Amino acid sequence: MRKINKIIIHHSASPLITTVDDIRDWHVHNNGWSDIGYHYIILGDGSIEDGRPITKIGAHCKGKNRYSIGVCVVGNFEKITPTPQQVASMVKKINDLCATYKLTWENVYGHCDFSTTLCPGKSLYYVLSQFKKRNTSSV
Repeated sequence: MRKINKIIIHHSASPLITTVDDIRDWHVHNNGWSDIGYHYIILGDGSIEDGRPITKIGAHCKGKNRYSIGVCVVGNFEKITPTPQQVASMVKKINDLCATYKLTWENVYGHCDFSTTLCPGKSLYYVLSQFKKRNTSSV
């Protein structure tokens, strides 16, 4: 198993109807990557799809991929807010990953924490920061 010390949250900056196949196509055909860059994708209805195998290093946050897991929430959260189903699924996935890899919410970041990007969008970053604050205040 890969050593993991970070979970990095992204948004697709695309419509809520975007599919995993759409993202994979962008990453493989437009970027020339071997596969989709994220390990998990949370769709508009809150369902969670697998992306790149968790055993493989991602391609989602330059300089931080080796020891991280990339989770992408579909939508452009500079323009809209995540659906309640997406938020619930994101929190559950983060909690599950933290338990599996012995991490805490202090190990959860938005892409913008490591790069000059708007990702994961202001509304998703706000939601993420609220859960992070709630889950690290008692640690």
